Amino acid sequence: MSRPPPPVNPEDRFRLALEDLLARIGDADSTLTLSVSSDRAGAGGDGAPDDLLLRTFGGFQVLEPVGRGGMGVVYKAVQLDPGRPVALKVLAPRLRADPAARARFRHEVRVAARLHHTHLVPVFAAAQGADGPDAYAMPFIRGLSLAAVVRGLRGGFPEAPPHPGFVRVAALYRTDPRAYAREVVGWVRQAAEALDAAHRAGVVHRDVKPGNLLLEFTPAGRPHVWVHDFGLACQEGEEDGWASAGGFGTRGYASPEMTAGDPAHRHPRTDIYALGVTLYELLMLRRPRPEELTGARAGGVPRELIRVVKAAMTGGYATACELATDRDR
Repeated sequence: MSRPPPPVNPEDRFRLALEDLLARIGDADSTLTLSVSSDRAGAGGDGAPDDLLLRTFGGFQVLEPVGRGGMGVVYKAVQLDPGRPVALKVLAPRLRADPAARARFRHEVRVAARLHHTHLVPVFAAAQGADGPDAYAMPFIRGLSLAAVVRGLRGGFPEAPPHPGFVRVAALYRTDPRAYAREVVGWVRQAAEALDAAHRAGVVHRDVKPGNLLLEFTPAGRPHVWVHDFGLACQEGEEDGWASAGGFGTRGYASPEMTAGDPAHRHPRTDIYALGVTLYELLMLRRPRPEELTGARAGGVPRELIRVVKAAMTGGYATACELATDRDR
């Protein structure tokens, strides 16, 4: 009597499906149609004057702002001991007097600091309001977000000259769509491995999207994806008050459970849902339309891509039994 196959967690199933997708993309009879969307991604800030430039606090020398998000501002800085360049995320000025915002920011630091994986951005050190605002330091990654890659391929890259990594990706996209697709699948696989490590540590990210995935190229020219920004993360066994009212997460990537404030969103499937949307967007330069996932109209979108994304967005990557069924298709 044969033994049943061992349980397979959702991320393992996702990676196997990505490998299958990658193999099919390479088949001679497989076609990949890349379409361009006219959607534009916006950037915002809190409009407050920057009182940290060239200031030293908490052992850091602040140099220049390099990014901005909902909770904070990221600066290029120097950690004075040991004298290394860092990315310093600082709680946004408008939130510094808000006890709930400070608690949430400190929660982000604690969650990120306990995670260790080659594709998760590590925390070097933290400063908590002694002689300046709450902040924490990470490696200064000389890369770009995958959201910037999407914007650039749509024709809206904001930098002049463009980031060298984007130049490489854009050339691949224009000259060899299949090679670009293989590159994208590799990026998503790295992100899945990082999220799997977080899930095994009892952490669900809850804000997976291209803007929270950083692409860097090693000196040897190999792509390296970093998952960052655990500002909305939840830990197993802990309650969080900001997700209970609904309307949670980033629109377009948040699962239906997150949007509704359903406690079921505190599950790895939430991240797998968002990673499926991200995979589709990186390949097609737009998020999937409902009619494509229901089979009503695909419009040149590869069937294997639809299959993987649909499974990711509908909880299809959950059990070993379903994995076996999926691999038999």
